[in-house]
Amino acid sequence: MEAEVVRMMQMPSLRNTAYPTEQSIVQFSGMNNRYPVTAGTIRDADGLSGAQMPSLSALPAQTEIRTYDNPVRMYPYSGGVLCITQDGIFLNDIKLTLPHGMEQQLRATEADEYLIAGINTQIVVYPLKISISVTDKKIYSLDTDCELGTNLVTDGTEPNWTLHLNEWVESEGQYFDLIRVQKSKLLRVVWVRFHSKDGTIKMLPMRSSEQVYKVNDTVDICDEFGTVLVQSATIRYMTDTEVGFYANSLKAALEYYNGKLMFKRTAPSLTTLCEGDNRLWGTEGNTIYACALGDPFNWHRYDGLSDDSYAVSVATDGDFTAAAHYGTHICLFKENTIHKVYGSKPSNYQVVTVTAPGVKTGCARSVATVGAVLYFCGRDGIYAYDGDAPECLSANIDDTTIPFAIGTAQHYVAYTGERLLAFDTVRKLWLPVSHDWLCDMVYAGGETFLLHPNGILTRRDEHIDYTKTCDWWVQLEDIDDTTPAQKRYQKLLVQAVIQRNAWLRIDIRMDGGRWREVSATEGTRGAMLSLPVYPNRCNSLGIRFRCHGDVTIHSITRCYTSYSERR
Repeated sequence: MEAEVVRMMQMPSLRNTAYPTEQSIVQFSGMNNRYPVTAGTIRDADGLSGAQMPSLSALPAQTEIRTYDNPVRMYPYSGGVLCITQDGIFLNDIKLTLPHGMEQQLRATEADEYLIAGINTQIVVYPLKISISVTDKKIYSLDTDCELGTNLVTDGTEPNWTLHLNEWVESEGQYFDLIRVQKSKLLRVVWVRFHSKDGTIKMLPMRSSEQVYKVNDTVDICDEFGTVLVQSATIRYMTDTEVGFYANSLKAALEYYNGKLMFKRTAPSLTTLCEGDNRLWGTEGNTIYACALGDPFNWHRYDGLSDDSYAVSVATDGDFTAAAHYGTHICLFKENTIHKVYGSKPSNYQVVTVTAPGVKTGCARSVATVGAVLYFCGRDGIYAYDGDAPECLSANIDDTTIPFAIGTAQHYVAYTGERLLAFDTVRKLWLPVSHDWLCDMVYAGGETFLLHPNGILTRRDEHIDYTKTCDWWVQLEDIDDTTPAQKRYQKLLVQAVIQRNAWLRIDIRMDGGRWREVSATEGTRGAMLSLPVYPNRCNSLGIRFRCHGDVTIHSITRCYTSYSERR
């Protein structure tokens, strides 16, 4: 009886109704401004490096090199950096002597108007139409005029020039049409500063010891009014007092001409410019030009030789927006068209026209090559061109106007006007890099050079020196898979390695509220740490890391409780 009473008093065993605890690891990924976003997506950052992705680490610090006054543009070359300012042109820290009147041109030219390309030891700059020699540190004009004067004299003196048709030149072993001139007529005009007696400074022309032209230069021979008498005549022989052209090439125009004579060499007024296959390529209007082989001074030499210059017109609508050398061909872009020039010499050049997304107007400096892919900013986003149809890469970001960009070893680094973005060409993701305000940037010799509006030129190395690393931070996109997904966070574990003399601060915000610091850790011995964070219940959770020095954040482990979907 007592046993039955005891059995009746026993209560039935209750089922455990506690909700299970689950864990998941969050790996960091690139930017994604399109809904929905996944946990670990990066919203913004300053000083973030993509070298160790998917782990977060610091960008190498900047080293100050020198300071310029009123900087505008940069261009890298084998010996350093060319810098154009509103006050002058510099090769590294050497200020070049400017031709007369160029100071006003520098002050009136905006950064986006400059077109710069290098060929051999020359750096060509448009719209100034100059060539800068990096060997002798001098500036030469692409357009030159040389007035020979008249061959008529009335005072018994020697005429300024005389014509000698079909004359044998022993040293060359052939006949030439020669124009003999006074030696000083063929010397380059330079402008020299003089102090006059009244204390004023004057710029006066003086003839230097350098000749204006050289053999293989192509010139137009004009009268005193600029009317062309002989077009595109190529100099084939030259001394201090003689200029030789092909035999019988001058007879028809100059045999009975007795007026003033002028040599003139002109380059087209290009609106796009690039270098490819030892030639400069560019466009003016709807015409595509290429200079003579290895010679940026000659654009109108048509002698039927393999080193001639080249020109061809196209009939597509719109203006050319950019030019670039890619692989085996030259790309001339319009906003909706790409003209591709194939071939190895003028006789076999051919232009292939493709209707495809091109470079956006005003974004010519966004064109950059990384590996075997050409990247550029188009009307509808940022594109990658590998020889086929361009592919849009910017579907996940909002910054689609790129004033200028560079290509590094692994990243396409684009400046949006407010911050730097980097596209990792291996992992195929976008990263916010920094919030630098820049005039220009270039990549040369494995180093990135940044030109700031205050005139400071800095260098950012590929290798990190943590003794110079500044503060950096990363903000993640808000996690909103809590209440809607029946989850409640118990804690977050941040896996990080903090080296000596470094520190890590973790901030969180809930439902878009204020940021508050929930963890502060100093570096000691560089071991892997799991830093706990305890958020309150919320619909969305924001996370921000503030770091100093050598800190590597590997991942976040989410520990949460999953509720039943039944209500």
